[in-house]
Amino acid sequence: MTECLVHRGPDDGGLWNDEHCALGHRRLRILDLSPTGAQPMRNPGRGVTIAFNGEIFNFRDLQRELSSRGHRFSGTSDTEVLLQGYCEWGAEVVNKLRGMFAFAIWDAPAKSLLLARDRYGKKPLFYRFHGGTLQFASELNALLRGLGERPPLSHVGFASYLRFGYVPGASTVLEGIHCVRPGEMLLWQSGTLEHRILCGNQESRADAGERREDSLQELKTTLRSAVEERLVSDVPLGCFLSGGIDSSLIVAMAREIHGPGLKTFTVSFPGTSRDEGAAARRIAERLETDHCQIDIHPSDMERDYIGTLARCPEPLGDDSFVPTFFISRATREHVTVALSGDGGDELFGGYPKYQWLHIGHQAHLAARMIPRSLRALLPDRYAKATEALSLPGEGDRALWFSSLWKEDELSAILRNPATAIAGREVFLAEWETHRGESPQERFSRTDIATYLEGSILTKVDRASMATSLEVRSPLLDERILDLTVARGLRSTPLGQRKGALREILTGYLPSDFFTGPKRGFGLPIDEWFRGGLRGILEEYTSEHRLRDEGLLNPEAVARLRNLHLSGRRNYGRKLHALVAWQIWKESLR
Repeated sequence: MTECLVHRGPDDGGLWNDEHCALGHRRLRILDLSPTGAQPMRNPGRGVTIAFNGEIFNFRDLQRELSSRGHRFSGTSDTEVLLQGYCEWGAEVVNKLRGMFAFAIWDAPAKSLLLARDRYGKKPLFYRFHGGTLQFASELNALLRGLGERPPLSHVGFASYLRFGYVPGASTVLEGIHCVRPGEMLLWQSGTLEHRILCGNQESRADAGERREDSLQELKTTLRSAVEERLVSDVPLGCFLSGGIDSSLIVAMAREIHGPGLKTFTVSFPGTSRDEGAAARRIAERLETDHCQIDIHPSDMERDYIGTLARCPEPLGDDSFVPTFFISRATREHVTVALSGDGGDELFGGYPKYQWLHIGHQAHLAARMIPRSLRALLPDRYAKATEALSLPGEGDRALWFSSLWKEDELSAILRNPATAIAGREVFLAEWETHRGESPQERFSRTDIATYLEGSILTKVDRASMATSLEVRSPLLDERILDLTVARGLRSTPLGQRKGALREILTGYLPSDFFTGPKRGFGLPIDEWFRGGLRGILEEYTSEHRLRDEGLLNPEAVARLRNLHLSGRRNYGRKLHALVAWQIWKESLR
């Protein structure tokens, strides 16, 4: 199992077991490069052993508190702090952590195993519980190696994957395999498994008289602290820079703290509509960073597209996995740790769909008056918008905006149309938990619980760790979410996205640096499927491949593929999800 995870930890490996439990670990050395940081790590006096993946960013504060309680430390790693923290506080230590983590702690005297995952789900943790036995790993392929056989594909999980480009909730595309949910603990004891939810911080609303200027200053101070904590490393580090608001703000703060020589990295697609190299270079020059641009050409994609997707240990429909892998691979040649701007869109209303949902109620009646036959004649983006706005409820509209494939498309391409409803209940159940909030707030909170963990963080973790690069996200510091809710900083005026972050960024960059369209490491997949990747698209969506699989209707897929190739519709991202699925499935053989 650990051999499957060498890419996540190429520097060292360790195994430990007693008569009840076995733990394995692969190490990427970042803090305490000496043997005192090796894992699995034990506290022999207490009979406690840990295998830990991630970083605890407030470990120094916790170490001081534990030292005052009589604990002694042999090294300087956050792993040892976490281990000693468990010895002091038991499972409650989880509520004291700020960071990204997935860990297993075996308590021999109690004969219990604790699995836990951070509040956002930044680090992965899969498991199977069967016949009283618990097996777990950071990636699906490692877990499958431990099982010795591949469970059958889940038709419901596959339909959920098609709908969203990922599987929301605790399920996966394999029967009987689950993931520990963000902010969840599992306690195994005597052959039983108990699920617990982390308490987290209590979010409270600000007083009506709270001044926005004071709230923004508090946000700036908190974010700067989060950046500073994530610059703690015993190995070289740098920052991703896409040219957008989120990464630009992180780079500006990191440059202020780090000083000259901060390395920044961006990816560029020369000659395409998604090229953001010039914008990132302009910001890097203004902030005086040591900037590196990675150019990706169609020829690179033709050569590496299939191999790159095969590196993802579970199917992921997000096409930006490919450029994220490319930039991670190039970044790893210079540094071991990179800071990113992930989380800004979900926390501060950055996606256009939030604005569409906001106006949906007013536009609903007008959209319903447009006949379906007429909608089909509209340009692609307007046809989609009118279809979404014609739906009756806000939850249904939010689900539509969040779905990769739509209801009629799913029913058409699935061999078993009855599974087309898969994934709806997970999304809508999360939506219902935020009653009483504004539509934008509900959508944002639902995205954090579904899309952020299932797609964005999964993409970044799998792409970066495939190259042995650790990525840290200051905007996803636990204090930031609590502050945005408490101070009402998430909501922005109609037509303006991420207002709070924009206002803070003006202290570092002129406003004309970030007035363009939203940027990210997105792939011009729609253009390339009509060009150099056309052969790959046609092969992986061919009738003989799909018919043998038995999950999809080959004729319906061919119709959508031909509509895309003709330029009449843009199904690039949807077709990429199908190709990614096929490549992943074949990698299991």
